[in-house]
Amino acid sequence: MMYPEGLFLICSTGAFLAQRQCRWWLASWLAAIATLARPNGLVVSLALAAEALITGSGSRRVLGLLAPRLLGFSAAALALHTIQVGVLQRWIP
Repeated sequence: MMYPEGLFLICSTGAFLAQRQCRWWLASWLAAIATLARPNGLVVSLALAAEALITGSGSRRVLGLLAPRLLGFSAAALALHTIQVGVLQRWIP
């Protein structure tokens, strides 16, 4: 049995670091991988979007391009995870 907490921690931390360096695509992909590791990764995507709004990192145009992709990648990863497991409620406490 494999425990996904390590992968989740590395990807979520990497996503925040990538966002701080304005590497939006990398942040989006890392958030999606974190969502594949644990469904709670969707919260990472929401936190990245909130941090971009609060800190003002990036322009509104970049944020407008980032938010749909970030949430889209993570939602697709969550859907794939749900298909593999079968029931979403088993993974969310």
